[in-house]
Amino acid sequence: MEELAKFSVITKWIKLNEVKNGWFVGNDAIAYNLGSHIVFMNLTTGLETFYRADLTNGDGVSCLTGHKIFPIFAFAENCWNAKIFIISYPDFTKVSILESKGEYIFISLAFSETEHLIALTGMPHYKIQVWFWRTQDMLINENSELITDKQRITCSSSLPLTVAQFAFSKGKLIVWEVHGTQKFCKLIKRKISLDFDKSDGPFQEVYSIEGNIQIVNRHGDIYYVIPSSRSVNLITKRNGNKGDFNSCIAYIRNGILVSGPDGTLKFYKRQKYVWNEMFQISTSDAFITLKGYHDNETAIGMTVDGGIYKIHLLDGAPSVGGNNRLEGEKLSMTKIKSYDASYSFFAMIYPKGEYLVAVKTSNEIFLESVETGEKVAKINIENQTIIQSNPRLPFIAVGNSHGDVTFISLNDPKAPKVLTEFLLSRRSIKTLRFSHCGDYLVAIDNEFNIFVIKCSIGETMNIMHHFKESLNIVEFFVIASQEKIELLLLCSANDDSLNGNQLVRITILNDDDKNIFKNEWKLPKFYMQVLPFMMSTSKFYAIKNGSSLLEIIEISEEDKLVVVDVIDTPHQLRHLEAFNDGRHLITWGMDGIVAAYDSDNNHALLTAFVACNRHNFGIKIAHVDAKCKYVVVIDQSGNLICSTLNVERSLESYQNLINLIENDEQNSIYLFSQDTSGGFPGLQKEHIGKKFTDLKSEQTYQMEAKESEETRKILFGKLKRLRSQIRKMLDENEICPEDERLEIQDFNLDLVTAEQKESNAREDRNHEEKKMMDYIEAQTVLNDWIISKCWNPMEVKGAKLRGMFINMFVDNYPLLPEVKDKEMERIVLLRAVENSVALEDTFLPWRPIPTMELEKVLAKEPGMFELNTNDMTQFTEHVSNLMGTKSYKQIKVSPLHYQQLDVVTFHQMRIEKFLIHKEQVALKKEFNKKFDALHRMKEYQIDSIRFKNDRLRHIQSEMRILDEMKGLKLESMPQILDPDFQPDEMPDTVINVIESEVCVSPYISPSYKKMLEDQEAAREKRRRELEADDFRDRALDAMMDGVLEHKWEDEIKKNPKKPDCLIKNKPRDDLTEMELRDVDEYNQKVKQILTERDKYRRMLYEEQKLLQSILDDEIHNYNYNLCSLMMEKLKMDMVIEQEEMKLLLMTQYNFRRVSYQKREIEIRLKMEQMKVTIEGLSHLQADLQDWIKDIKTNYENLQMKDKTLERQFKANFNEAAPGAPVDQAFKYFKRRPKLQMRAQITSSILLEVAKRVSSKKQCHQVTLLPPECLEYLHGIDLLDLVSSSTTGIDSISWQILCKMRRIKIESEFKIKSLGLQLADAEATLTAYTKETINKRNYLQSIERSLVELKEARENDSINRYVQLVMRRGLIEIPLTGSFSDFKDSVLIHRSDVDDINRIIIKAGMKKLRALENAAMFRRKISMKEWEHKVLKLKVCELKEFVKTIEKCKITKEVQQWLKREWTEDLSENSLNRHIENSINAHEKILNDLMQEDYLLDKKITRKKMETKDIDDQIQKVNIDVSEKNLMRDIEFEREEIKAAKERMLIITERAKIVRHIQYQHSNLLQLNTLLELQRLKTYPTLTLNYSGRYQKSYP
Repeated sequence: MEELAKFSVITKWIKLNEVKNGWFVGNDAIAYNLGSHIVFMNLTTGLETFYRADLTNGDGVSCLTGHKIFPIFAFAENCWNAKIFIISYPDFTKVSILESKGEYIFISLAFSETEHLIALTGMPHYKIQVWFWRTQDMLINENSELITDKQRITCSSSLPLTVAQFAFSKGKLIVWEVHGTQKFCKLIKRKISLDFDKSDGPFQEVYSIEGNIQIVNRHGDIYYVIPSSRSVNLITKRNGNKGDFNSCIAYIRNGILVSGPDGTLKFYKRQKYVWNEMFQISTSDAFITLKGYHDNETAIGMTVDGGIYKIHLLDGAPSVGGNNRLEGEKLSMTKIKSYDASYSFFAMIYPKGEYLVAVKTSNEIFLESVETGEKVAKINIENQTIIQSNPRLPFIAVGNSHGDVTFISLNDPKAPKVLTEFLLSRRSIKTLRFSHCGDYLVAIDNEFNIFVIKCSIGETMNIMHHFKESLNIVEFFVIASQEKIELLLLCSANDDSLNGNQLVRITILNDDDKNIFKNEWKLPKFYMQVLPFMMSTSKFYAIKNGSSLLEIIEISEEDKLVVVDVIDTPHQLRHLEAFNDGRHLITWGMDGIVAAYDSDNNHALLTAFVACNRHNFGIKIAHVDAKCKYVVVIDQSGNLICSTLNVERSLESYQNLINLIENDEQNSIYLFSQDTSGGFPGLQKEHIGKKFTDLKSEQTYQMEAKESEETRKILFGKLKRLRSQIRKMLDENEICPEDERLEIQDFNLDLVTAEQKESNAREDRNHEEKKMMDYIEAQTVLNDWIISKCWNPMEVKGAKLRGMFINMFVDNYPLLPEVKDKEMERIVLLRAVENSVALEDTFLPWRPIPTMELEKVLAKEPGMFELNTNDMTQFTEHVSNLMGTKSYKQIKVSPLHYQQLDVVTFHQMRIEKFLIHKEQVALKKEFNKKFDALHRMKEYQIDSIRFKNDRLRHIQSEMRILDEMKGLKLESMPQILDPDFQPDEMPDTVINVIESEVCVSPYISPSYKKMLEDQEAAREKRRRELEADDFRDRALDAMMDGVLEHKWEDEIKKNPKKPDCLIKNKPRDDLTEMELRDVDEYNQKVKQILTERDKYRRMLYEEQKLLQSILDDEIHNYNYNLCSLMMEKLKMDMVIEQEEMKLLLMTQYNFRRVSYQKREIEIRLKMEQMKVTIEGLSHLQADLQDWIKDIKTNYENLQMKDKTLERQFKANFNEAAPGAPVDQAFKYFKRRPKLQMRAQITSSILLEVAKRVSSKKQCHQVTLLPPECLEYLHGIDLLDLVSSSTTGIDSISWQILCKMRRIKIESEFKIKSLGLQLADAEATLTAYTKETINKRNYLQSIERSLVELKEARENDSINRYVQLVMRRGLIEIPLTGSFSDFKDSVLIHRSDVDDINRIIIKAGMKKLRALENAAMFRRKISMKEWEHKVLKLKVCELKEFVKTIEKCKITKEVQQWLKREWTEDLSENSLNRHIENSINAHEKILNDLMQEDYLLDKKITRKKMETKDIDDQIQKVNIDVSEKNLMRDIEFEREEIKAAKERMLIITERAKIVRHIQYQHSNLLQLNTLLELQRLKTYPTLTLNYSGRYQKSYP
């Protein structure tokens, strides 16, 4: 540590990879934590300054924060027993060092706007600490509930001071309210309940100016938290595309600025208690952090690409449009800085080292200045993998993944130039190394092809050597001279090893490519790296694995490795790397330390310092420039850091270094003025674009082919002759005698290869056989274990019973063997005792007992009872309907059960559980009996069906034979299937494998196959011998025609023998009488056989029909029984589940009982804790009151002293300065500078001002005071100037006046300070009084909850749930499938319901009759009223009619017309006209009828013609039908049609009955519904309130 502290190092510049968070320091700077450095950026100028926070140990910075008002920042060390440093900015002087008395590590810091620093410790304590940083005092150290390292603290800007402790990964929040002064502090804890999902994290929070908190989750949803009321409200929920970024939030201009997951910026503002979105802007970069500036007008944003933006809301005319968006305000974004270094590698450019090349992860190469860090040029090389710079000249070599090496000149830094390119290999270039002099470059690809390239700048670069190394190369270096090139390789036996224990030296002579010498050494330990020793070619540096020492090893003349020296490095961890550029040796490691040594001056240590944080795995690469003025490092995070060194060395050494650099520079100027090209010996135009390895392979192949051409021809000729000779010998061997014939393998000329192949095949076979046997053995062990543990212990194996030709199955209940348990005997004994006692005396408070019976019970004297466990009649009989299950219908239920209401303890529930389990097993056994019976029935029926199926198959074959003999076309017959057991129906087949289940034929060895062939040959020989001695069989065949019994069905299949005349086809006229008789007999036999065959066929058909009917009945009966068994299984499952439900109901009751007890304990514990808290708050209030009294006393004393100073001023001043104008001096005594405090004023600030007033010398020093206070002090200094005095007051009197005025001002500021302390103390007392009231109210709420809990427990113990099994028609409450349906339900006996219904019906009938009488009476009244109205209307109408008649006048003409006589015209003419008209009418009707008759005749003719055609068709069809009928079996079809009609009739009748039942059922449901509706409308529903009592009822 001391060695590192003595070196002076200044951080020159830093290229950051990314910035995730920042903290404001003062008014114009923002700071970033880099681990070992703190980067400050001026927001106005954009300039950066750096503070090295870690000088010795490499722990770095754990957390950082800045003060919003004062230019100070604080950071904590990243170690145990960490200290907190408070540093001023920008001079970086230490203001305070806060040391805690404990092993703490800090994870978050936060400044208040005054003098408080809040710190959050990490694992394992997680405490909140409040420090007063001016006095370095810890005011309070209190435990926190959040146990996670992913949390931070934030301070509010409002009063009272609140601190938000927020776990941003989990979404948990605790708000601490801070009260107190600089001498004491108290915290009030407020835990905010946030209903956040962990998957919505990470979260981000921000304080508003009112002291409230806004939180945004990863998806952009914003929440508004009010700590005082602990309320959480959702402001907005983001919809649409969620995006891939985390959201962030900042408070700006009394609103919130949010960057969503899609990168969109949105601004929200609260208007009339509603948060409105004012505007949104889509940005090109997504923000990861937003920080609100102190002026409430600006925000600083950090993007994912490393950009730092200054976001400002422009002023405008804010007006809210119709869509609630702010139209007048707009957003301006200014990019201040861009941090996107992300470097993975860099190298110095020699000879001066003024520039470096840095490689980004994006394969971009940048040339940057070492002194300023500015980018000079950019080079694009695709797929680059490694870069190496020349140690003497300004050019680099770049290797890529395609196996190419590119040389780039950097002689002109602003214009890089590609010198040449070598296409070496098809594999990626793994390593590049220049020789120590820079004349040669060695490249190695992934297949360890080694290429040696001569780097002749200004000439032609050539590939001098190429060879391949089989060892795994870990590290190497190159030493070259004019005669040879030496490669020292550190190798390892493992491919992925990072260290090796084998050293290989490869020596290549420059004049001969084939003279390559190799030396190997076995190292005693593993080494990580080897480096060249520039002063000697026989020495080298070596770094041992797990060591911090640097060894110098020499290869002696005897080719032995000797450690000649050891360099003790200042590294703290035993892991380091090194680099030697020929001038300096530099080492670095995971501890973040860099050390530089002088290679020429006996390895003198030039510098050593901590370059970066060791907690991020330290340094990746480090280099120094040529003059050792700058050190540049890359840490593991990709940050590039440059530091300036102050190296002390001798003048001679420095001059030698300068001369060497100047010589190399002059040499480079000359060399790079010439053109440089690349190639290799023998390069031609057609070789351009090809890989060197491919060209070398082609050249080698061509050369070898040319050299071996003659030999190849000779060998092929000999091979051809040899093949012909072997072929001739094989032909001769085939025709030679068998005893002289040779085996084919005897002609094999390559026995070694054949044996090798056989051996390899045998080994492969044995390996596979062993592998398979091991697998089989392992599977066998596993199967045996499964069988022994899961199969054999089962008394009843699981099996299924499937239907025949239907997709239905029923499985049984697998059961373990029943073990006789003593628990049952104990339960029987206990229940016997309980029931015996219950028979004598039972406490049933809910059952009413008459007085007489109660007196008899009380008068009975207690006595002893006899216990008989064998007699079960003494146990109480259970009411079956109240048991809650239907198990009594399946099995005999044990009388040991408790009533459901009696189970109130765990002991009783345990007994019920045991009994229920036993009954469940009994139910399963009962079902298994039925299952086994049906299984046996299926076995019998399968045998019977198989026998009948065999007969049906025989019938089908017989009918097929008869059809063939008759010459009929064979019709397809239905396939006959035999039922069989499936594997899951036979449990034993699960573990037993039969040969038919194995689809692969077994392997038969040649020897076993030969044995089987011998046995088959013996059997064949025996059969032939038996066939030779077959006298008895031939005699039997001759006597019985080869059968033992003649069957009628076999005889009719034989055709009668044809006469010879029919065989010879003689004409009938040429036949003799005997031949005619033979023909007639033959025809009669044929006719008789055909008749017999038809009869046999009908018999077969009848038998087939009968068998099919029997089979259908058997299969139907079995399937019906299976369906019945399935219904029985469902009933069994129902009963078992009922038992389980009853047990669960009991368990639920006991669980509620335990839960009530647990909740009561928790509530009582909360009450005790709350009482203790209230008592502590009361004591604290008393202490605060005492302290307030002391402050008031001091305050009053200071006020009295201040008034005394003012009253005694004239006397004291006149005494001290006699002769001076006292009145005028008093005016100057009262004069003060103006003090306008814009920041929060605290008592400590006022005391500090008072001290500065009293001491003139300190008022000009740099202090941490607000600018207003400094201006006030400066104003006092101006008032003290002699120029400010008036005439009449000399200088001595003026000094006395100024001193007295300063004393008075000091007293005034002390009074103000005490006044602020008093106000803070009173505010603290008020806050704690309010908190005490809140705690007391909370205590009362807890007590109320305890009372409610007791009432709930009492109600739950009285109003018990009982399980009942009832029909749906007896349940009169709506059901939703929840226990809450029965919350207020009441069980009433059916007789009570019937009695009530009868009363209701009787009352209803009375009411209906009364309603009917009232309705009839109303109708009669309405009828009479209607009749009265009708009569009145008739009277009115008649009166009007009379008036109308009276008004009507009749003239004489009308009277005469009315009096005339009415007669008809009966003359002859009129009669003739009438007759003529009648005739005409009849003729017209007759013509119409004749026309219709004509049309009908035409239609009849046409119909007759159509009928004739139809008759012809009918005749043809009748002929066809007759021909078909001749071939049909009419009787069979009639019976089939009759059976079909019967089946159809049955189906139709069943369908009618089903429809009738459905119709009646629907009518019944409709009538029931109407009945219920009418009853509910007319009569009230009866309800019964228990009122805490239990009344036993029966359904």
